[in-house]
Amino acid sequence: MLAILMVTMLSVGFVACGSDDDDSSNSLVVGTWVGQGAGEDSDEALTLVINGDNTGIWTSTHYDPYSGQGTESGAFTWVMTTANQGMVTATRKNKTKVWYFMINGNLLYIYDRGYGDSLEYILVKQ
Repeated sequence: MLAILMVTMLSVGFVACGSDDDDSSNSLVVGTWVGQGAGEDSDEALTLVINGDNTGIWTSTHYDPYSGQGTESGAFTWVMTTANQGMVTATRKNKTKVWYFMINGNLLYIYDRGYGDSLEYILVKQ
């Protein structure tokens, strides 16, 4: 009887210690983010649709006084590096581009050369 009780307790212990990894950091970033370039004279709007499978689509809309309204888009992959920071890898203008992002509530800050350096965009979660 003691052996059965010990086996039962060990089984419950193993089940209770199983991974409860719901990847809450991913849930912070998954969704649609819309915003503008961070520079004072930026006329670029950026939309990121971030999927739970570490892929997404970016769309950039900008105005050029010579050619008018322009839109470009493409696919990207992303990864979280900490609970509120991550990296996006995209192809833009035939070059691989890495953006670094930080999430603070419903704001997503995108940096060009690393976290906290050269703020490119500020996006709001929709």
